[in-house]
Amino acid sequence: MVRLPEELRRNLARWADIHGRSLNAEIIYRLEQSLADDKGGRSLSDRLDQIEKGLDFFGGIIKAQQKVAQDALDALKKFRAEKDESK
Repeated sequence: MVRLPEELRRNLARWADIHGRSLNAEIIYRLEQSLADDKGGRSLSDRLDQIEKGLDFFGGIIKAQQKVAQDALDALKKFRAEKDESK
């Protein structure tokens, strides 16, 4: 048995609920992940590189969405201008 500070237990229980795991399964999962990282898993630099690539990827998606929104806005303005001219 392991004694956990109450706040840590509540936090782990919340994450366990989010992930659909029992508290015990959440603790085991997190310990395994931590040990895997310690055993020659990815370095901090590698993990930061992966995060940076993810941010770049999602930044590209956001820019594409902004372009689509701007194109739609431009089309709406053009439509309104043509409608006003035909009056």
